[in-house]
Amino acid sequence: MVKPEFDWGEEFETFLDSLSTKDEAKFRALIDRVENTDLQDSIRKERVKKLADDIYELRAQTNDHWLRGCYFQIKGTEYYITHGFSKKTNATPAKEISRAKAIRKAFWFARNKRRDEE
Repeated sequence: MVKPEFDWGEEFETFLDSLSTKDEAKFRALIDRVENTDLQDSIRKERVKKLADDIYELRAQTNDHWLRGCYFQIKGTEYYITHGFSKKTNATPAKEISRAKAIRKAFWFARNKRRDEE
C-alpha cells in the first residue's frame, strides 16, 4: 500500500488561510484521508487526479464550489502541494496547471541550488 506524505510551502498555506474555517477543515481532512489510505484508492474515489506531466490535483467539493490543490512527486512517497484554488466548475483551468509547473520548476531549482552550495 502506497501512502503519500504531503508537504507544502507558503503559497499553499496562504490559500488555506484564505478559506472559511469549514472549507479549510474540509481540505485538511482530505489531505489527511489521502495520506492515510492507499493512493490507488484515492484515485478510484476521485480524491486525486492526474492533470499533466507529473502534476496532480487534490479534489474536494463543497456545496457551491470545488477546492483544488495541485501537487507533484518529490521522490518515493513524498509529494509537494504547489498551490490551491477554488472554482465554480469541475474543469481545471490551464493557467492553474501552468502555475503548478512553474512552482515545481522553482522548487527543483532552489533545491538543486542548495545542494550545490553544500
